[in-house]
Amino acid sequence: NCYPLLGIDVWEHAYYLKYDADRTDYVKNILNIINWDEIESRCVVGNRSIFDVKIIKTISINNSEDLNIINNFNNIEYLLFDYKPANNELPGGNSKSFDWNLLKGQKIKLPWFISGGINETNIKKIQNLLNPNGIDLSSGVEVSKGIKSNLKINNLFEKFYDN
Repeated sequence: NCYPLLGIDVWEHAYYLKYDADRTDYVKNILNIINWDEIESRCVVGNRSIFDVKIIKTISINNSEDLNIINNFNNIEYLLFDYKPANNELPGGNSKSFDWNLLKGQKIKLPWFISGGINETNIKKIQNLLNPNGIDLSSGVEVSKGIKSNLKINNLFEKFYDN
């Protein structure tokens, strides 16, 4: 039995690799070069009985070709469909949505969630177009980066449950 552990020396290495005191960018770039799919297959799926966890696989979507893999996964319980960021964008928290029409009519074997720019102005569209098993709220209900608004969340759910 083994547990994966990732340690990153953010002081000296960040300085020597020209990040100077900007350790946040250094860590972001380290995390971007890790092969997360390989880690998932070796550690999470291989040791899931140890962790007793449910797996949510994120599928980043930009176009219909990105959907070709949705029924190719084993050993996961849920799918999460999210906006696929461009190379110059953050990996998340962009308040951007993909074209949700791409999911309409798809035969998806697993329960699934939708994410990416969900807010009070588009929640009814999701509900009427797709009716996913769940939604993932983040940047669409923020008042500033990382700060969620109770008012925006409450307004979103009022619109969701409004008949």
